[in-house]
Amino acid sequence: MATSSMTYPEIIEGYRANPKNKFGAKDYMETKPKFFNPKVIETFTRAAAAGTSYGVPVLEPKQLANMALHEGREDFGMNDNGIDYNNKRQVELSRQLQRDGHDEEAANFAAAIMGKHEVATRTKKPFLQVWNGKGKKAEQYAIDSAAESYAATHPKNQSFLEFIDEHYNDALPVEKMQFDPGPEPTFKHGGMIVKPLSGGQKTI
Repeated sequence: MATSSMTYPEIIEGYRANPKNKFGAKDYMETKPKFFNPKVIETFTRAAAAGTSYGVPVLEPKQLANMALHEGREDFGMNDNGIDYNNKRQVELSRQLQRDGHDEEAANFAAAIMGKHEVATRTKKPFLQVWNGKGKKAEQYAIDSAAESYAATHPKNQSFLEFIDEHYNDALPVEKMQFDPGPEPTFKHGGMIVKPLSGGQKTI
């Protein structure tokens, strides 16, 4: 299913990291929460999980939580150039997820994860650097995101992480196993079971 029957509030709170402690908080967290649209988080999260049947790498919910918190956006920093429309596999993946009932933007998000992960693997660069773009700014983005990743599992964000975890694992195919991403929130570069789409290949 593309969506769940779960009811949830109109907004969901998430506390962002404050590694430089500019607010003077003892826990190195921002003192006021950021408000996120739970419906967008749900649809994007479920599409990313469902996409693992077609070649999207398996994530840990805390990776998605880190992406959302670092960006301060419920779309996880997904921009218009996230999906490469010249890449037939990405376009077909998005279309397949839409046929499965997922929203177009959420389906594009899943396709973008697959595409950016492939680029990161090929170029041996951190996924979040590729996710952000190119150049020094993207390099710093990945460094900052890693430094702020503790926020995803901070007690203040327990409900935020649980919300993502519930929807991701609910939509994750049974045969998919989550992996330990290590100290940096990134993708595992090997050992994934993927079933990529091509041309007129049938889906499962």
